[in-house]
Amino acid sequence: MPTVEQLWRQALPQETGLLAGAKGLAREVSWVTTLRPRPPAFDVLKGGELALVSLQTLRLLDSTLTLRRLLASLTEVDVAAVAVLGTVPQDAREAAESQHLPLLQLPERSSLAEVEQRALRLVFEQQSQLQQLGQEAYRQLTELAISGRGTAAIAEKLCELTARAVLVEDETFEPRFYLAPPGLRLAREEALAAVRGGRAQVAAWLAGVSWTAAEPPVARFELPLAPAAGLGQALARLVAPIGGGEGHPALLSLIGPQRELGPMDRVAASRGAAACAIERARERAVMEAEERLQADFLDELFAGTYSSAAALRDRARRFGCDLDRPYVVAAARVEEGLPGRPTTAQPALRRAAEEAGGLARGRGNQMALLLPAEAAADGAAIKRLGETLVQRAASTADGAQVSLALGRRHPGLEGITRSYREAEQGLSLGLRLFGPGHVTYFGDLGIYRLLLGLKGKEELEAFYQETLGSLAAYDKKKSGELTETLKAYFAAQNSPTEAARLLHLHRNTMLYRLGRIQQLTGLDLQDADICLALHLALRVGETLRALEQPADR
Repeated sequence: MPTVEQLWRQALPQETGLLAGAKGLAREVSWVTTLRPRPPAFDVLKGGELALVSLQTLRLLDSTLTLRRLLASLTEVDVAAVAVLGTVPQDAREAAESQHLPLLQLPERSSLAEVEQRALRLVFEQQSQLQQLGQEAYRQLTELAISGRGTAAIAEKLCELTARAVLVEDETFEPRFYLAPPGLRLAREEALAAVRGGRAQVAAWLAGVSWTAAEPPVARFELPLAPAAGLGQALARLVAPIGGGEGHPALLSLIGPQRELGPMDRVAASRGAAACAIERARERAVMEAEERLQADFLDELFAGTYSSAAALRDRARRFGCDLDRPYVVAAARVEEGLPGRPTTAQPALRRAAEEAGGLARGRGNQMALLLPAEAAADGAAIKRLGETLVQRAASTADGAQVSLALGRRHPGLEGITRSYREAEQGLSLGLRLFGPGHVTYFGDLGIYRLLLGLKGKEELEAFYQETLGSLAAYDKKKSGELTETLKAYFAAQNSPTEAARLLHLHRNTMLYRLGRIQQLTGLDLQDADICLALHLALRVGETLRALEQPADR
């Protein structure tokens, strides 16, 4: 469909002038309609029309109706532009400018019937041309996809056909290809920075639109860029989703000057995305087969059920892994972010692991990652490795929460199996103790590792009741805070003064509480062995409460 500017330049009388609304000249015109002297004033308006208005006809229709009020009504139904025959009042110009509605002044003695015919002829011609050009573009792009030339070849052909910059992003918004025509001096870094700033808008649009891979919709977004060097005008992007896979779609964008992006670019973006969907479906099938092979391999490695270590090492080499190098295992759980929106955190985690030279296996919202650990010689470095993975996933996760735990680094194949068990245990306990969204290193769990191994043992509950049962019962009955007081006392290295500061209490209040603790338990807080038992009982209580919580709380 032609834009308002194209109709103005090519179909309206030569002396036609633009009075207001220059920012709306890129709007597409789907139909042309003329104001009638009797109701209904126009045919049913669906949006995108060029409305032809004679002020004389407007007075015949309703002598009290002003052009300004008419423009307000037409704006509500999203007409593309209004062309007026007659002198246009200043208030109507101001109203059109405030709404970015193109307001055109037709020359005197213009025939609205002739103007309508010429404008409709251009609309029909462009629709026919667009259909033909769209079919030809789709034929060329689809041939590339069917022949297996890849997404890069499709993007290159699309750049050639449209003379626009082409950007292809994967489902995590990571750029895969960027090509710019010679006439558009827009560096890759500039383009990616501008596109990154509009992700929220694109995601919101995708969440509210229905589409198929064969007929992807196209949306237009202005880019937050100053006029490009040498162009003298601002830029915009046309975005179309690329189907052919599950979850979040990939994206194809055409980038060019706002005033130049037109209907043909919109058709090309849609046809290009449809062709990319064919290639993406092929890539997805290959990737799923590869992921199944990786999952089978990792299952055997993590469970230690392989029959031959040599054969396992050979399989690992086919995936690019050298099992003679040190590795650690991470276990992750991804909680959905925005309702109704598939998360991009899992593919981001998988990509981060693979880029680090590792492998990933996913089941539902759970993942297990095999990660090279040559550069992670101690626990702090291993935890930083996990934090980096979570940050990478969170940057494209649409609000999803990523919980991750890492096992320790152990030698040999058996060490990888052990690290996997630690990661699984660390994830389970970390979720219960700290909730979702945390990174847990098994080596940091300290005494909890010992207590975790005793879960389900009656001795845990018995020890807690014998040591702190009376104190816990008192707190429950009296809504007291003696257990928290004891925790603060130990956190303060058995210093009443420091413990009082931690709890924002007077020192005498702290001393009174410590005395009550000794009375209720019958234990001497000055005895080192008793303090150790009490400290351990506090940890046992935390572990018992954590084990009562579901792991996905």
